[in-house]
Amino acid sequence: MNIRLIMIIVSYVLFAAILISIPFRKKFSLKKAGNLNYKITGPSSIYFAGIYIISLAVISIMWIRNFGDIMNFILCGCGILACELVTRSFSLKNVYGLYENGLIYDGVYISYDDIIAFPVLILPEEEQKNYDSRTLVLITKSKGQKSFTLISEEEYATVIGKIFEIKPSLKQLIEK
Repeated sequence: MNIRLIMIIVSYVLFAAILISIPFRKKFSLKKAGNLNYKITGPSSIYFAGIYIISLAVISIMWIRNFGDIMNFILCGCGILACELVTRSFSLKNVYGLYENGLIYDGVYISYDDIIAFPVLILPEEEQKNYDSRTLVLITKSKGQKSFTLISEEEYATVIGKIFEIKPSLKQLIEK
């Protein structure tokens, strides 16, 4: 058995393992989050399907052509990495929202207690206009800065309002 065949088989096994992990990722995040207070609209499923197809194609192209061991390894790594990254978002796609203990969006769970700043909201009004009016920017203790682009300005305003309604102590982070 040659090294290319081993890389392809290992990549397919990892790809399958990542896909099998989807329900477990969802269950784990929902357990921490608590009850849903507000549902946030997520991206279309076509986006996720497209990335899965492309990442599988990157791995599968090695059946047709041998690019050399190092390049084959890089292609397999890229395909698996793409699968992992899209699975992070896809596994939580249907549960994006604001929960009693935190928010879930873009494949990430962030506890309200972990939020230490809203950097864009503390800027003067004139400077806030330099930023996308749909992007929620948070600074957390454990994950650093996170940016989430919401579907519309209206949803952004609703999400900010709901966060401060669910966890009123966070409002002091933007008050001067």
